[in-house]
Amino acid sequence: MDSLLPWHAAAWQEFVDQRERLPHAMLFHGQAGTGKVGFARYLGRSLLCQTPAPAGFPCGQCASCAWIAAGNHPDFMLIRPEAVQLAEGSAAEEESAESAGSGGARDAREAGDAVASEGEGARTRRAPSKEIRIEQIRALGGALNLGSHAGGRRVAVLYPADAMNVYTANALLKMLEEPPPRTVFLLVTDAPDRLLPTIVSRCRRVALGTPSAETALAWLRAQGVLHPEAGLAEYGGAPFAVLRAAKAEADTEPARAALFGVLAKPDVGASLAAAERLAKTDAGLVVGWIQRWMHDCLGYNLARRIRYYPSQTDTIARLAASLDVMRCMAYSRTLVAENRVVDHPLNGRLFVENLLLGYCRAMQRG
Repeated sequence: MDSLLPWHAAAWQEFVDQRERLPHAMLFHGQAGTGKVGFARYLGRSLLCQTPAPAGFPCGQCASCAWIAAGNHPDFMLIRPEAVQLAEGSAAEEESAESAGSGGARDAREAGDAVASEGEGARTRRAPSKEIRIEQIRALGGALNLGSHAGGRRVAVLYPADAMNVYTANALLKMLEEPPPRTVFLLVTDAPDRLLPTIVSRCRRVALGTPSAETALAWLRAQGVLHPEAGLAEYGGAPFAVLRAAKAEADTEPARAALFGVLAKPDVGASLAAAERLAKTDAGLVVGWIQRWMHDCLGYNLARRIRYYPSQTDTIARLAASLDVMRCMAYSRTLVAENRVVDHPLNGRLFVENLLLGYCRAMQRG
């Protein structure tokens, strides 16, 4: 269940003061991994709570809070890609098994569930969608046209809001232009620049900041992360990214070690061998590791600064001493382009081979 994070306290107070005067649509944006989705969902719970606390917190005891906890509130709609929904379901099952010794969390009923609309057979015929689909937005519109439960508010939380193609975005835009009464849309994104400008213009933009290092460290230690300092440096101060990495460390550390071996000593033969080992590793992780490594190499060359991998200072300093800045900047731009296609079907080994051979060329001397 979502809760209010300590670094969102100031933003929360603004909503408490304006609870009865909120706009029909808000767009929460900021750095990835800082809990924006949790904030939006918590706000939605508060707006639907029948007896909120003076500080605006949902009571957790009323019928509305109970329905949301059970995943079946008729006026609380979560619209997100099927892949995100399935990932959240898996995480909830793991959490339930750890805390209660039983497998599985109750699936939420939500408007726009593409899986339900297409039947169970569709799930086996295609990979889970990583986009919010137009059928989900149409289903949301149909649900909103039915009226709210007991004449109260309705809340629709959409995330990530940038995961929409132009047709889906235009379908949502029509609802934002003529919003149903007593309906609040809460959109969440890491990249507001990827949204249609017309959608952004119909929302109140709310920037949710990154926590201070002290706040993030305290929170991560409370979550059981033993050595969060290095993780915060690597993930740019995003605590949820650090928490996810800590949980997956046993699975990803061998792959990262293999990659760092090549990055430390660029070599074509070693790159091909490493690509074989990294073929089944999430492509987004691999691109991110290399991007942060290149950032540190360039940062050390230009300003003697290392942001992400302070534990690799000696190796990065050695590489930075002889790198070609323009060639490395061109390779960094290539990584940005590759990051846009990591979610598309591809041959994992060839994809990593291309990344590492490009790295070898970028780090050539002379």
